[in-house]
Parts: sequence; C-alpha cells; structure tokens
Amino acid sequence: MVVRRHGDGGGGGGGGRMALWGVMVMVVALWGVGTNAEDHPIPKFIETLAGSYSLTVEMSNVIENETYYVEEVHERRLYHDMLSDTQAVKVQKNGSFLTHHFFPEKNEFVEENENGCHSAGEQEGDHFWGWYDIDPEHGSKNFGPSSILRLASYEDAVYVSGADEVEGVYVETWQVSLLGGEIIIHYRFSLPTWETPEAGWFSEGGGSLPIEFEVDFADGSLTHRYYVVKFLPWVEGHHLLEPGRGKSCEAMVGVETDAQVPSIPWHFSMSEEVVIGPQINGVSIGVQHVEKIRLTYAGKLSLVALLVTPPIISGETQSYAIKVIHDFNTGVEYLMFSEFGNCSMGFIPPDGFDTHFGGFLGTTGVMLGPNEMFHLDEDYAFVGDGFSRGISGDKWTSTRIDDIPDPIEGGIQTLPKAVIEYDFSQVVGMLTTNFYDFTVINLVSESEFSVEACYEKRSDEWSFLDVFFPSRP
Repeated sequence: MVVRRHGDGGGGGGGGRMALWGVMVMVVALWGVGTNAEDHPIPKFIETLAGSYSLTVEMSNVIENETYYVEEVHERRLYHDMLSDTQAVKVQKNGSFLTHHFFPEKNEFVEENENGCHSAGEQEGDHFWGWYDIDPEHGSKNFGPSSILRLASYEDAVYVSGADEVEGVYVETWQVSLLGGEIIIHYRFSLPTWETPEAGWFSEGGGSLPIEFEVDFADGSLTHRYYVVKFLPWVEGHHLLEPGRGKSCEAMVGVETDAQVPSIPWHFSMSEEVVIGPQINGVSIGVQHVEKIRLTYAGKLSLVALLVTPPIISGETQSYAIKVIHDFNTGVEYLMFSEFGNCSMGFIPPDGFDTHFGGFLGTTGVMLGPNEMFHLDEDYAFVGDGFSRGISGDKWTSTRIDDIPDPIEGGIQTLPKAVIEYDFSQVVGMLTTNFYDFTVINLVSESEFSVEACYEKRSDEWSFLDVFFPSRP
C-alpha cells in the first residue's frame, strides 16, 4: 500500500526516490508494529510451564508506586507413582510476606504469613490481575505471574520491535491485546543471538528467554511491570512448597494429597536418643541429658519391652538402665533395675506411652497399635522428599493440639501444641552378596600373607652365578 501510494505520486527521478523510500518503509513494517505471529512468532514455553519450574520476578505497580518481590515454584512430578501437582507463590513487600499455596487437583488455597496460616478455600480472592488462570484451554489450573507468561503461548501476539534494551539485554517485543484492546500485554524476550547460558536449559524458546512483561489497562487504571530475575525448568526452592507448620496450620494438605503415611510393622525393635533440655540458638532451657531408649514391640503377643536410662530421679542424673516390660495379657508392668538386680511389679500406668488407658488385672487394657505408638494417622501431610543426615527419605509432618504427652510432666499432661516431623528412608537400591568356598583353616600358611613381591628387585639389577658340579658317567 505504501509503495503504491508513493509510486502514483509522480514520475521521473522523484518518483523513483519515493518508490525506494516506500520499499524501505515496507521493510521496516515487516519487522515493526503489525507483524503477526506467523511471520515472527513469539517464543513459547508450553512444555516448561506445564511441568516443574521456578520463576522469580520483581513486580512494579507503576500506578501505586509499589514494588514486590515474587518467588513462584510449581512442581508436577511422580512421588512413588502418585502424581503431585502443587504450587507456591511467595510475595514480599516492605519486609512482610504472604505465601499462597495452591493445590490444583483439589482446587484449594492455603495462605501463610508471619502470623499464621489458614485455608483460603477453592477461590483465591486477593491476587493481582492475571495470576489465577482456570481456562482449560491453557492446561491445568495455575496461579502466579507464570499465568501471564503462559498467555503468550495461547493468544495472538503481534511483533512490535527488536531494538529495545532491558537491563543491558537486547530484547524483542511482542504485544497481546485482550478484551478488544481494554488490556494490553507487552512481552520482551532476549534476542536469540544474545548470550544467555540459561537458554540451553530449556527445550523450547528458540534460544530466547523472558526478560520482562507488562500489563496495561487502556483506561490507565493499572500498569504492572514484571522483570524476570530467574527462570528455571526445575524447582529450585522446594521448601516453598511445604505448608507452614506450627502456625495454626493443623492438618493442612501436602504435596501429594492421596499419599498414605507409612505403616509400622506389628513386630519391631528400635533404638533412639532423646535430648532432654536441648540448647536453642545457644541458650539452654534446662538441665541437659540424653535419654537412651531401646524398644521392642510385639503387637500380636501384646508385649512391649523398654530398655531406658531415665533422665532424673530424685534430683540426680542416673547412669544405669531400667528394663520395663508391659504384659497386656495380664496388665502387669515389670520394672527391672540392672544396677541392683532387683525387680518390682505393678499395674501398667494409665499414662503409659503404649496404652490408651491403664491395663489392670482382670480388665481389658488396650494396647496401642504400631502406628498409634508414633502418633501416625490421617492428619499427616506429605511434604516431599529430601535428605536427613545424608539419607534420602520422605518427610511427613503434623501439628497436634493437646495430643502429645508432655515428658516434663511425666506424660500425665499433654502439650498445648506440638509439631511432629518424620523422615522415612527410601530404598533406592538393592545389593545381593553370595558367599562360597568358606573353609575353616587350622594351620597358618605363610604364602597367604607373603609380602615377598614388595621386596623383589628389578630384573635388570639381578646377576647370576652358575655353579657346575662334574659327575661321573
């Protein structure tokens, strides 16, 4: 159109110059405003945003002159053949924070801040524009700044320019118009020729990475600018996915809502150390003592044996062990003192660690089941895997209210609130070793332990002397 218009304006040399200028305008137009996605497509990260990723942005509310630091992580993976789809968005402003935990499969939100956390139900109400995307054509439900970024893969994008610079990075700009032009989104991606080593981590994007995107309302009521600080195709901060514990977050959901807490066998033995009066941040909160325990549990036989070094008796720390046997068949408790060799008998106490209530002679005292011994029930949330003391394991947590006996009070009273975390080790491999040709040795053979080879000289250092003895024919 431009060429035709100027070509018709005159003849001779002038017309030629105008036509040439028109061609130049046409070239600029091809790479400027109005180029559709087919001629110069916008980089898309459909697979990345449909999987696990980390996205950190600095968000500026231009109208209100406010700045937010936003960390978003989304994990989609299999935990022991169970699909986990969970998301967390932490928003920080002026030293305070608000973390949105989102569980798309249950369509449930949990909000956490400095004061506590609570369930926000199925509809997240207080959020920035474009964060909550429930359009099924865009994939699964999503929450956070990534919802705006993934819109670029599903809406018609128009190429704007390729001569901009953002924070020292040369970028190309695309524009997406929504609601008939009421909302305009500008996306700025790094030039493919720009050296961005992180681009090699992605299987898509054509060597470009998102640098900045901006949301503008045509009426001037809203302008949100997002500068991308970090974008990774994996979950970098897994701790963000864990709902807060100990802050009114009782029975909150975990990263896998259908996972069942492991079951404890009906016959087992274990050893443990309990630190009484530990130091917290270098401050002692009482007399310190390590209580060593050896527990043997036989649920089918209704027997429990406990070998323990009690912490303090009559104001003195004890160093000798006491063996305790609870026989739930008769309701009798046996106490055997290894230091003195004596034994005492009595009833199983009502506040025992292994019973619902005291078992008395002639009554039906109830023995705790194996999972009940460890307070394991449906109130635990699975918060993912990790490493504890160098061992790979699954972490489960639960916040208990007036449920856990207080050891300081001898188990008679319960703690008003207690947070329990269990790490169950994972079996990551098996090794089979077969022994054969096992023989008892009665005599020591010097050849088995000979170190003669360590003292042999090199062949070029050896000399030979031949001695001949005449013999008679």
